[in-house]
Amino acid sequence: MEKNNIMNELGNQFPEYEMQIIRLLEENNDFREIAEDFEFCRIKLARLSLDPVGNKPLIRHYADTMDELKEEMKGYFSNEQ
Repeated sequence: MEKNNIMNELGNQFPEYEMQIIRLLEENNDFREIAEDFEFCRIKLARLSLDPVGNKPLIRHYADTMDELKEEMKGYFSNEQ
């Protein structure tokens, strides 16, 4: 996945942590994997939302997974302060 897309999306989700996000993406493999998973889910969710009626269970799954990944990322931010 393209690093700039991930940085932009995470910057939109967590604008107050923009500098931490940049550093974590560069220096922390675990955070980078979580961020890549988040971006993958975001893209899948956008595609599935084009036909929400037939994809409700998958939409719920990806939305729940994104929420879990957001919480994981917040743990990295709080450890940085």
